[in-house]
Amino acid sequence: MKHIALVLVLCPLVLMAQVPDPPADTLVPALVMNSAATRPVTAPNDPWFSQDKFLHFYFSASLTGLSYHVYADQLDRDPDQGRIICVSLTSLVGFGKELYDLKKKKHFSWKDLAWDGLGIAAGYLAFAVW
Repeated sequence: MKHIALVLVLCPLVLMAQVPDPPADTLVPALVMNSAATRPVTAPNDPWFSQDKFLHFYFSASLTGLSYHVYADQLDRDPDQGRIICVSLTSLVGFGKELYDLKKKKHFSWKDLAWDGLGIAAGYLAFAVW
């Protein structure tokens, strides 16, 4: 029951997130010219605090908690193995998302992975430890 209450408390936080990040085409172009395409290379706008970082934290915490709850509580499996599975699954999803961003947006964000890690820790503490 406390897991459901925790999720219900965290859900409205998505609505209170910061102002959305600016679209990629509004970034200030760098002075470095790309020799292959002869167009300016844009510097990625990757602040430590933004809606994107909040969403990385929120969904990592939610996925960690939900996967642990389903595996250990609903399926009555080993809780220790459930902890390993929920952290591993969420880590793979976060890293896969950054690999996707690298391929599509040409930008890999270590800051996103840091927020994923904080979300995993929060979800682990909220669901697997309590």
